[in-house]
This record gives sequence, structure tokens and C-alpha cells, in this order.
Amino acid sequence: MAASKQVDTTDQQETPLPLGWRKAKAVTPDRRARFYFVNHNDCYTTWSDPRIYDSEPVQQEQSVLEYIIRAYDFLNAKHGDRDRQRQEFENNCRHYTQVGNEESIQACLNALQEQICVKNFPPPHSVPDEMVANTFKQLQSVIQVCIREGRVTQETCQDLLFEFLLSLLRYGPGSSASYFIGARLIRTENMEEYFEALNREGLTRMIDSLKEWHYVHEDPKKFVAESHSYYWGDCIIKLIKIILGNYKSDKVYDPEIHQQFLDLYLFYFTKINEVPDDFVSHLQYAMKRIATAYPGKHNENPYQVLQKPDILQRHWQTVGATISSNTFREKHIDISRDIVNKMVDCIINKRWTVDLLDDIIDLMKGYFLTDHGHMHKVLSRILHLLKETTEKTYDENPQIMNKMLAMFQEVLQKKPEHMSWAYDYVTVLSDKSSARKGTEQVWFPLMKVLMRTMHRQGVYRCCDTFSQLKFKKIWNWKQNYQEALDIIEPIGEAHLHLNGDDYDERFLKYCGDTIRTLLDQFKFANIPEKLNGRVAELAMTFMEKRSKQLNRFVGIFIRDVTLEGNQDVIPGLMKRFAVLFYDRDYMYMLDEYNRSSFACSFMENAIGAYSFGKEIPDDVNKTFVEMFLWVMQTEDLEYTDMNHSDKSLYGRTASRFLEMFTSKHIGRHTSDILLPLMPALVKQMKHEEKELVETTRTIVCMISIHDYKLLEGHLEALVEWYKETQSDLALRGLWKPLEESDGFTTPDFYVVMKSIAEDTSNSKAYLHGMLLKLMAERQAELFTQEHVDMMIRRFLDEKLSQGNVLMALGEIMAIKPEIFGDNMIKHVLQNPNLDVVNAFSVHVIAVNLGLKKKDLVNTIFEELLALAKSWYNPNHQIYLLDSVRILGSKYGVETLRPHRKYFEELQKYGMTSPIKDTSAAIVNAMDGISMEGVITDVIQTKRKAKVLDEKVKKAETEVSGMKTTVVKQSKDIKAAETGLKTIEKTVDVQEREKTDYADIARTPEGKEEAHQLEETQACTQKVSLPKSGEKNKDEQAKCLEDDDDDEEEEEEEDDEEEEEDEEEEKEPEEELPPSYNSLFSQASSTQTTTKMKPSPKSTPQSSKKSSQPPPPPYPYRHLYVETPSQPTTEPEPEKKKKTSSACVIA
Repeated sequence: MAASKQVDTTDQQETPLPLGWRKAKAVTPDRRARFYFVNHNDCYTTWSDPRIYDSEPVQQEQSVLEYIIRAYDFLNAKHGDRDRQRQEFENNCRHYTQVGNEESIQACLNALQEQICVKNFPPPHSVPDEMVANTFKQLQSVIQVCIREGRVTQETCQDLLFEFLLSLLRYGPGSSASYFIGARLIRTENMEEYFEALNREGLTRMIDSLKEWHYVHEDPKKFVAESHSYYWGDCIIKLIKIILGNYKSDKVYDPEIHQQFLDLYLFYFTKINEVPDDFVSHLQYAMKRIATAYPGKHNENPYQVLQKPDILQRHWQTVGATISSNTFREKHIDISRDIVNKMVDCIINKRWTVDLLDDIIDLMKGYFLTDHGHMHKVLSRILHLLKETTEKTYDENPQIMNKMLAMFQEVLQKKPEHMSWAYDYVTVLSDKSSARKGTEQVWFPLMKVLMRTMHRQGVYRCCDTFSQLKFKKIWNWKQNYQEALDIIEPIGEAHLHLNGDDYDERFLKYCGDTIRTLLDQFKFANIPEKLNGRVAELAMTFMEKRSKQLNRFVGIFIRDVTLEGNQDVIPGLMKRFAVLFYDRDYMYMLDEYNRSSFACSFMENAIGAYSFGKEIPDDVNKTFVEMFLWVMQTEDLEYTDMNHSDKSLYGRTASRFLEMFTSKHIGRHTSDILLPLMPALVKQMKHEEKELVETTRTIVCMISIHDYKLLEGHLEALVEWYKETQSDLALRGLWKPLEESDGFTTPDFYVVMKSIAEDTSNSKAYLHGMLLKLMAERQAELFTQEHVDMMIRRFLDEKLSQGNVLMALGEIMAIKPEIFGDNMIKHVLQNPNLDVVNAFSVHVIAVNLGLKKKDLVNTIFEELLALAKSWYNPNHQIYLLDSVRILGSKYGVETLRPHRKYFEELQKYGMTSPIKDTSAAIVNAMDGISMEGVITDVIQTKRKAKVLDEKVKKAETEVSGMKTTVVKQSKDIKAAETGLKTIEKTVDVQEREKTDYADIARTPEGKEEAHQLEETQACTQKVSLPKSGEKNKDEQAKCLEDDDDDEEEEEEEDDEEEEEDEEEEKEPEEELPPSYNSLFSQASSTQTTTKMKPSPKSTPQSSKKSSQPPPPPYPYRHLYVETPSQPTTEPEPEKKKKTSSACVIA
């Protein structure tokens, strides 16, 4: 309405108004009073006085209703304003209803919209709200009258109200506007049906208007009944329900309309960060109202209608930006979770995972890295997406797994506190992974991050992944061992992450199991040294904390640690461990919880890491020696863990570990390292702990056998040990030190003999025999008749001890023959249990007994011949026959004549040359033929034998020509044999031409020949046979008789070589018999008792048949000096240690 001219009306007050006019007063918005005039004739109002402009036409500028609406300030209205407005409506109702039309209705609606849509408009049930209600009631009356009278159609009025609604939505709505829409507007003139019928353009305008809403703060103190959010939510939900057609319309599936509803659905979600928390539930309910329009197969999910992922992708990005906003709060979790769940379900059903993979990962990473990323339930449906994605999809699209793992690795690296929920995601990925070769480079960074979080579930996930069989094949530890070191590195700080709750034990167990499974895999990959050293240092770090809980943790994996390939870390570890070792309280604490076993494992590994003592560094040896000395010398140490009935760490150190350590050094160049331990070790043999004593004695026995020098000066303690225990170990411990010494002291000697007499165990018969033999060799003069009787009674019937005891008796007999006599006849020569393998010992005893007891010689002869006839093995017979020959050479052979036939048969049919030759010598002696006539020939034959022996030795060194040389030497020996036979045939002639032995010795040349004769006789015709790679010594003696058969075959194979050899060797060779020394070696090799010492003068000598038996072998040559026909022997060279008085031949 245009502003009227302002004129002074003072002079016109008394002039009457025209007919049908009335003057009225109104209050302007600026609170000023102003008069206006009402024309009842044409039904309009004006500010102009009709009395002044009576001649001018009146133009309608504003209806009375619009004027009344605009005349009041609804925002600041009071109760008086409300009452005055109501009075004016009553006064003018008839007028504006009669003149109402489309223009006036639209103008009034615009005026009312302007009054309502202002900032801070009071809430419902306030005075301004009542004025709005009164005003709209008047409008409704006007509309009804206009429709009834046909001035305006209902459709036009609905369109006007629809535009009014859109205006309210675009410019608000506040709480009053919202309440007005929901409580009044949509109930006017069938507006619900109108809204339900909206389609295309109208629906688009409605949705666009709804999306133009923005929150305007209102003072909550002004609200009387409900809140702002309630009125807004009630309004919006009613509108959405109406425009959706009460969920029965199919228009929502129209692509264009569906997209608009999806946009509205997303719009309400994006407002969550802009509105107070109490609005969020109403936004969520509004979204649910939209979603319920898609029931059935779409499961109330508007995204399920989509056919392409582009709209979903756009919405997904918007949702990601919304939930990643800094204004996101816990109140938003449910509404955010709902929309994410619907979108993820659509991705699963439509199989768009690969298409939207990058967007999914970007959203996850962006959200999880925010300060509110711990509210992981918002994206929990993505976990379902990962589970529902098939293994085939993962295999065909490896980027899914790779990008997911990389994303979680980055998230957990920056936000390790997220491990509690990330565990589920990593678990699913681990289960779905096909663990292909090459994927380890994706898993390793994640595993390292999981372990660095030091979260219980992260450590468990790391442990479980490494333990799974499918993953074990991909790690390729030989190339990736550094990754394992990085993974276990954070465990070194595990003690800093203990919370003092019940879960600490489980956490430490996961850490320990991770280390243990890595140790197992490194062991399987043959590279344990890459990891064991670091793990050992880690274990030592935790042990140094002196914590019971951490000790239990170390016990999980320490038994799997080996240090064989990590010797470089042992020196430092041993120094650190020694500090703990000397701490009694700590070690007792370990025993209390049965955790000393892992400390024992460490000790065992440290010692076992070295194969030999020379590998052990000096500082490690020093540390070990100090620990062993401390544990053996310190008093009041507990060697037994009474809680578990087992040895404590100290007990094991003083026994088992000491045994391990000494075994590395004894018998080697490093054995001197053990010298400081010997006094304490010997003292420990008398410890009160039984098990400790037994182990110590085992160690001493081992040292005695392999490195007796360490026990020098402790022989008395060994004697005492045997005296107390009479055990096998004690006997073995005595043997080597005794063998390398000059013998026991006299008191100790008798103590040992008494102990042997008291120790009647048959199981130690062999050891007793061996010890008696050693004692007889060194101290035969100390033996008494009682000792000899005990030896005869106890040991001569036992095969295990018989050989050694016979040799011992032989040694004693040589020194103290007076205590021997018939007892040797009865218990030796007549012993039915006499073993043939002891033939040499019988030979020694028979000869010595015969030489010392002349009255027993005939009996000895009879018993020797009886044995010879019952022993068929020539290697055993030869000793008996030689004994007869020796004794016959001294006492004559007259008493042997009744047995001449037996000797002649042996001479003719004996199985070996020595048997034949010895028998022939005895027969010749019976015929009065002596050996002296053939001395010169024997000496010449001896020289040739020496030449042959040298050639044999040369042949042994020439491996390439061994076969040919051996064959030639065999032929040389046969030739020597032939030569001896020739000598034998000329014995009678030489006898007649012989020169007296005394005459030979008178000349210088004769002295030399006599000396050589002495050596020849002393060696009893000994000539060494050549060695062969194809024949042993036993076979060589038998092969002499078969050489004639083999000669032709060997000559054909080596004809050219033999001709060359024959040209080089021009001297004729004589046939020689087998040597006694070789036969003695054969005999002794069959014995099961002990090895005999070789004589230093047992050089090869030749032998031949003679009229008188030759002297015995070297060991008893000194016994025959009384024989007139025997020259004196050369003195023996000095020995470093006292040797056997009988010089037993080996």
C-alpha cells in the first residue's frame, strides 16, 4: 500500500465523514498511534481522510486483514497486543471475509510468513505464537468463504498454502514455524492429500525446500512444554511421511525421485555436526522414515535400489567427510553407524568391493586417524564386509589384502591405542589370506607394528600369525631374519607394559610364545644362530630384573635357545649371569618357583656351545672356573631343591655342568685350565650330598682315564675312594694314574690288596685282574704268599681275569719264586678252565717255574705236552712247545724221549713252520745234535732277512706298487725258506767241521760273530714277515704253504716287473720260518684282557733247526744265565719309568 500524503487535519475534525465511512485508530510497529478510515460501502481501508480527497478515486492498496497482520510486531508482542489484535479481528471479520480474494489471501500469507520467519521468534504456546494461531484462523475463514462463494478455487488455495509452506521451510523453520506447520498448516483444506499427490516438480520443490533448512539457536528457557528439536522433528517426520504416501506409493522407485530422497537422506545425516545433540535422534528418525519407504527385498535400505556405484561412491565420500570432522561426537555414533551399515550392505550385495576399495580404505584411514577414531563401532560393518568377501575375491584381487594391511599398519603405527578393535580386522585378513609367496613383505611391517603396540591382542595376533602353518612357508627367514629381530625387539620393554592385573600373565605368555615359535622356525631353516644370540641377551635382561613374573616369562622360551652359532655373545652373557649366580636369594627364589631350570638351560647352552676346550675363550674359562670353585667351596649352599625334590642350580653346577665343562678339556691341550679345580674336586668326593659325590667320582674317573696328569699327587685319595666304595669307577680311576706312576706307597699297596680281597664281586674280575697286573709289574716284591693264594683262588677260574692274573703271577714269580711251586702246577697247568688265549702267560709261568724249581721240571714237561696235545691251534701250541724247548735246553731232553714219536709227527706234519722247526730242534737234541755248528750260516741268513725286512718296509710306503712289491717279497721269503732247508741238509757235515764256541770268541772276528749269535738265539729265530694290504698276519703264515699254487698266476700278471726285480737282486735267498714275534702278536690279538707293552729290544732275528733248542725269547733271557751253553745277554737300556720285571711282549 503506497504511502499517503501527510496533511494537517486539525481544521477538518468537525466536518462529518461521507456516508458509509468510519474513523478507526491503529498502533504502528514503531509503537505510534495512527488513524485510518474504513469504507463500508466498498469494503476497504485507507490512511487518507475521505473528506480531503473526496473528489479523487480511491485505490485499494491493502486489505484490512493484511493491515491487521502487519500492524503488530509479533516478535515482541505482549498480552495487550494479542488482545487488541483479537478485538480487531472481531470487529473486521465480516468485512475482510466478504471482500477476500486470491490476491488478498496470498498477501496475508506473505505477511504472516514474514512475521513468523524471524530470528529468535518465541516458541510455541507463547503470546506471539497465539497471535500467529489467531491470524491463521482468520485466514482459514477467509479461504473457506472465498471457496464457498466461488471467488477462489480450492486448488488455488492449496497452491497458495503449498507456496506458504515452502516459504516457511526455506526461511526456517524455527520451533514456532515447525509447530505451526505440523499442528495447523498440513491440516488445512485437505493439504495431506495434496502433499501425498505431489509428484515430479512439486515433490522436487518440497525436497529442495526441506534441504534448505538450517538450524537456528533458540533460548531453551523460553520453551514451556517441549523442546525445539521436538517441534522440528515432529514437523519434518509428519511431512516426510505424508509426501512418501504413507509408504504405499511406488513413486519412490522413480530414479529421479529416488535420487532426491537419497539426497534428502544424506542431507539430514550431514547436519549431525551442526545441530545440538538432542536434534540427532530426530535426524536419525527422519532418515529412518525415508528408509522405511523401501521395504521388502530392499530391507528398508534406500541404497539397495541403486544400479550403479557412482551415487553410492559420492555419498560414501560425503559420509567419510562428515564422520571425520572434528565436531563428530559420541552422540553421532548410532546415526553414523546406521548409514554406514546400509551403504556397506549395498556394497556387499552389489559386489562393489573392488570398485569402491580405494574409497573404503580412504574413509577407514581418515576416520581412524582422527581423535575420535576410537569410536570404531561406526565402521564395524566394514568388518562384516571383509568377512563376506570370499577367498576367491581376495586371491583374484590381491590389492584388497595389500591395501588393507598397509592401511592398518599406518593406522596402528600412528594410533597404537586402536589395537583393541583392529585385532578383529587383522584376524579376518589373516584368516582370508592365501599366504602366497611374496606377500611376506606386506605382512612383516604389520607384524612389527602389532608387536610395537605391546597390546595384549596385538601381541597375540602376531604370535598366532607366525604360528599358522600356511604362513610358515612364506617367511623365508634366511633372507628376512632381520625382520624377526625387529619383531622381537619391542619385547625387551614388555615389563613396562604390565598393568598389574590378571591379564599380565597372558600378555607375557603371548610374548614368550612368539619368541619360541620364531626360534623353532629358525631352527627348521637351519639358521638358529641368526636369532638365538639376541634372544639370549633378551632373556638375560629380564633375568636381571629379578622378578618372579619375568622369570616365568623367560622360562617359556629359554629352553629353545642354543648358542652353538652365537659364541660371540657368550663372554658378555656369562659375566652378567655370574652376578646373578652369586646372588643366593635370587637363585633360591628361582628354586622356589621351579624356575631354576631355565637358569640351568642357560648354563648348559653356554657350555654346550663349544665342541672342544680350545674353542672356549680365556675369559669364559675363567668365569666358569670361578663359578665352579665358588659353588664347591662355599659352605651352606643348598644343592637340593626340597620343594620339587630335585637338584638346585647350585647342585647341578657342582655336578652336571662341572662334568660337561671338564669333558671339553680333559685329554686335550687345554686341560691345564682344570688344575685349579682339582683340590676342590677331590675334596667334593667326600661331600654329604650322595648324588653330588657320585657325579664327582664320575668326573674324577673320567679325568683319571683321559688326563691322569691332572690327578698327580692325588693317588692316595683314589686309593681311599676304592677302599670306601670298592666300585668299578674307583678301580678305573686307579688304573691310569697307577700305570703312569712308580706304584703305590707301601701302606696304600696293602690297602688296595686288602680291598681287592674283600671285594668279591665277579663283575669286577677283569678290573681286578688288570689292576693286579699293573701292581705286579711295578711292585712285585710287595706281594706275599697270602696275596698269591688269594689271586689263585679268586681269579684263575674266571676267564675275564685269568689272562691278567697269569701275567701278574709271572711278574711276581720272576722276583719272588720262593712263594711258587705246586700251586702253579695245580691251578695253572692242570686248571681245566685254562683258556687257550692265555697260552703265552702259561709259557711265561712254566718257563720261570721250571728254571727256579728243577724238581718240578718233569712234571712241567708232562703238563705242557698234555696241553699241547689238547690245544690244536698252532698259534697256541707254539708257546707250549717253546717252553719245552727252553727247559730242555737247560736240563736236557732225556725225560722227553717217551714222547719222541709225538715230536717227530709235529716235525713232519706240523701246521706251521715254527711248529715243525721247534719240534725238529727237540728231536735233534734227543739225537745229540747241537746248534753251534750252524751259527755262521744262521748269521748270514739273519743278514739277508734284515735286507728283506727293509725292502718290505719300503714296499709299504710305495702305495702304487704295493701289490707287485708284496708278491716279490713273498717270493724272497720262499727263497729264504729254501735256503734254510739247504742249510738243514748240511748240518751233519758242518757238525764234523765245527769249531769250538770258545775258540770262536777268542779272535776279534769271532767275538763279533759270537755277539750276533747271542742276539740270534735271544730272539728265538725271529724273522718278520712282509705286510700285505690283502692278507693279515694270520693268513701270511698259512699262505707260505700255498705260495706254490699262487706263484704261477702271479708270475703271469707281473712277468715284466719280476724280471726287472730279479736283475736287481742277484744274491740267492734262503727260506726262513715265520717269526715268533708275529706269532706272539697274533696270539695276543686274540686275548680279551689287556694290551701288553712291546719290548724295546724285540728286533727281528733269524732262526733255524738245531741239535739243541735255542734260548727263550727276550723277556726271560736274564733267567737263563745259569745255562753253561748260553752267552750272557746285553744289559737293558734305562727307561724313564719302572717297567715290568718280566718285560711282557706285546
